[in-house]
Amino acid sequence: MKKKLFIVGGGFAGIKLCAELNKEFDITLIDEAKYHIDQIQIHRYLSSKVELEDFTFSFIKFAKLKNIKFINEKICKFDFEKKQVFSKDKTYSYDYLVISNGAKTFFPSQIKNIEKHNLDIKVLEKIIEFKKSFYKLLDSSEKKKETEQKNIVIAGGGLSGVEIAVELSEVIKQRKVKNVQVYIIEQVKEILPNMNIFLQNRTNKALDNFKVKRIHGSFITSLEKNNMILSDKQKIPFDLCLFVLGVSTEFIENKQNIKANVKNQYIVNDYLQVDGFDDVFCLGDAAQTKDANNHYSPTCAQIALKQAKYLAQNLRNAINGKKFIKQKISLQGILIDLGGKNTIGLLLGMKISYLFAYYLKRFTSYLHKKDFH
Repeated sequence: MKKKLFIVGGGFAGIKLCAELNKEFDITLIDEAKYHIDQIQIHRYLSSKVELEDFTFSFIKFAKLKNIKFINEKICKFDFEKKQVFSKDKTYSYDYLVISNGAKTFFPSQIKNIEKHNLDIKVLEKIIEFKKSFYKLLDSSEKKKETEQKNIVIAGGGLSGVEIAVELSEVIKQRKVKNVQVYIIEQVKEILPNMNIFLQNRTNKALDNFKVKRIHGSFITSLEKNNMILSDKQKIPFDLCLFVLGVSTEFIENKQNIKANVKNQYIVNDYLQVDGFDDVFCLGDAAQTKDANNHYSPTCAQIALKQAKYLAQNLRNAINGKKFIKQKISLQGILIDLGGKNTIGLLLGMKISYLFAYYLKRFTSYLHKKDFH
C-alpha cells in the first residue's frame, strides 16, 4: 500500500510536492482556501495584464487531475508523536506530514486603527476587491472630470510594493488620469532595502518615469479618517491604501510544544525535518532555513519550489530504503517587473534586463502553471 502523505497548505511548495509525488504516495492536501494563487502574478492582475484564470487555480480541479484528496479546512493542531492532524471537527492520520501553510501579509499591531484597513493581498477575495476599487476610482475621476487629488498609498517599498506601484501608475498614465497619485511609504532610506544597487537604481528610474512619489525615513503610526499619520507628523491623505510590509506565518499548535522563531516559522534541519521527528517536514514560508552561505533563506516562490523538489526526492528515498541527501538551497536570482516589458534582474550574479528578463519571468509562471494541467 502507498504511504499516506499529508500536506498542509497549497502554496508553491505544497502544489509542487503533489505534482511530483502523486503517483508514489496516497496524498491528502488540505487548505482553508479554495484556490491556489500564483503570487508573482498579482501585480499584473491588478493592471489587467492577466485574468483571474491565469494566476488562480482551483484545488478541487487540481485534486481530480492529480488523483489526490483535497480537504477545504483549516488545521488547528498537530500531534507529532501520534501522527495526527486536527481540524476544528476532525482528526486525520499520516505516515509523512509536510507543513507548508505559507504566510500572510504582516500588519503591525502598533499602527493605530490598522484593523480597519488590513486588506491582505495574499487573499483572493481581497485582491479582487482592491482591483475593483482601483478601477472604480479611475472611472469616477474620468467621468466627473474631477480635479481634486486622489491618492493611492502603498506601505512598503520592497519587491511587491514596487511592482504594484508601477503597475497601477502605468494604468493611470495610459488612461491619462491627471488627479490620481500613487505613493510609496518606506521607512528606510532606499527602495528595495538590502538589495543590489543596480536593482535599486533601475527601479528608482522607473518609479520616476511613472511619477510615483516616495516618502522615506518615517514609519506609519496611525490611520485616521483616510489619513496616514507618520512618525514625523506628516499626514498623507488616501483614497486607497495597501500594506505590503512583509509577511508572517500563522503558527499551528503542536502537542509536543516544539517552538518556532519570532516569525512563527518552524526551525528545521538540513533535511527540512522538524526537530526530533523524522517523518515531519516543513518548507516554504513556514520554515526557517539557511542557504549554503549560512544566511537565512528569503521567503519567496523560488526557494519554496526548490525545497519541494528536494524533499520529493528524499521522500522517494524514504519509501525505497535509501538515505536522505543533504542539500543547501540558495536563491539563484531575482526578477522585477517595472512596467511594459521593462523587467530587470540578477541571475547567478549577472545583471539582466528588458526582453530577456521579461520573458524569463513569464517562463517561470508558465512552468508553475504546467503543474495544474
